[in-house]
Amino acid sequence: MQMTRNSWHLTLVLALALVIVACTSSATSTVEASNNNDNVEGDPEAFVLSQDVGPVGEAIPGLADGQRLLAWIAPASAPGEQPSNTPGELVFFNPDGSTETILALPERTRDVIACGPNATSPDGSTFVFAVVTVDDRANVYMMQGSSSDLITLLTDVNPAVCFGSTPFAFSADGSQMAFVEWPLDATEMTSPFGFLRIFDVASGSETNTFENVTTFQWTASGATWVSFFPNDQGEATEVAITTWDGTVDIEVSALVGDEENDCYYNSASIDEVSTGLMAIMGYRCNLGDVTSTQWQIYNIDPANRTAQLELTDVASGRYFFFTDTNAIFPSPDGSTVLFTLPDGVTTQTAALFSTAVDTIEPTELINRSAVMPSVSDTPYDANNATAQVSPDGRYLAVVVNTPNNDATLNIYDLSDASVPPIVMDAGDSGDTIADFVFDTANERMFFVAGTDEGGNNSLFSLDLNTGTEQRIRRGRYAQMVASPDGSTVAIMNWVEFDAEEPLYLTLEVIDVESTVPTVIYVGGTVDEEGDLAEQAFAYPLAWR
Repeated sequence: MQMTRNSWHLTLVLALALVIVACTSSATSTVEASNNNDNVEGDPEAFVLSQDVGPVGEAIPGLADGQRLLAWIAPASAPGEQPSNTPGELVFFNPDGSTETILALPERTRDVIACGPNATSPDGSTFVFAVVTVDDRANVYMMQGSSSDLITLLTDVNPAVCFGSTPFAFSADGSQMAFVEWPLDATEMTSPFGFLRIFDVASGSETNTFENVTTFQWTASGATWVSFFPNDQGEATEVAITTWDGTVDIEVSALVGDEENDCYYNSASIDEVSTGLMAIMGYRCNLGDVTSTQWQIYNIDPANRTAQLELTDVASGRYFFFTDTNAIFPSPDGSTVLFTLPDGVTTQTAALFSTAVDTIEPTELINRSAVMPSVSDTPYDANNATAQVSPDGRYLAVVVNTPNNDATLNIYDLSDASVPPIVMDAGDSGDTIADFVFDTANERMFFVAGTDEGGNNSLFSLDLNTGTEQRIRRGRYAQMVASPDGSTVAIMNWVEFDAEEPLYLTLEVIDVESTVPTVIYVGGTVDEEGDLAEQAFAYPLAWR
């Protein structure tokens, strides 16, 4: 049935009467969303609305002693919609339901976001995030454990330090972390490069800086990176590939563009493989038979300081430094790789290929429309989630959103490229895979599929070993974070209390096994006229 405005008023009066008679605190009331949820017993439109916006203040299931949930709270309908003069604050939700302010956000804050897909250290002890202003400047902070103290790593930098063509990353042992700090005008550079900054995680102090770096990757022995050296037109006519063992950096190979055809390099990716290193270069010539963007695959032998061009071809689209459409995903043993190439459909989508590293013969896995990370994309945008690798490096999950707006979630087992991917459908045309996260045990994934922006959807669990999916709950879900043990998910949920009123966000904690939700933050209240007032949100950033 549809609840009318009059029946809503009657429900509100009865609820207030019960509150007065029982002398209970309105701050501890909870919300049951009307969301066509067939998991809800009884009338799905029967609910009690909180009398106050904000934290509910009751014990939070799933938060063990010593654990806390980091969230961004602001007075707005949704993240990114907050007024520039009231951007809110970062808070910890404690196990008893109380909150502690960690950081009052500066005016003109536009986004608060985890620093790329690898924002949490391998052991879970450290979390790095960025606060981005409306003029595209970012401050980057580090948080260790559940401490309330923040360490400032970078200030007033290009947000691409965290996400884009070369996202922030921790070393495999979690002792170091690194950024490429791009110039503020990097979008105007033909062959972009910046400073590679390496930090000690324990102290948060910068230990090493290297110039002219366009991409880097941690390796078993240290790190490797590609440096661009431009001519007077800003075109990288020479490239250096360098390895670093933590103490000494060694240039192991150099590439030079074809001078006769006025050629240069404009993109690069590099990673460690079983034969040494593999790099994929974006390449372009101003003269000659081919003036379109090309891509080149190199096998590099650091011991002998050689680089072998294995394959080159014309790319379907251009490379952009702010999107990760030039990426390499090695198998755990390094014998095969999956890699992306720009597809020319959008600046953020790519084709996906696989090849053995000792015999370069690419096999097309996805011909176009694989959604890759971009500095212009935030998790709470109304679109599909971007590609991620599981914490152990075994699985690659990528959403494919076709030109017909049909979205599927594709999970590839990097340990065996011959195995077809697990494919999960978003639903009807226009539906999205709004968010997904791997659990830390690398055994399952949680994802939200269905209508975006407050429409009906569902939270699912996917067993990565069997490919079996299970619906956890129906709702109007948005973004989420999972607890370290994977038993609990903190997720935003849109609530509809009246068809004539806007929806508002709550923050719920859901027990994965029992599927029972507990509301811990209410993002709206209702005035005497039955209208929505005091909208606010609590966006979950990390489980600490």
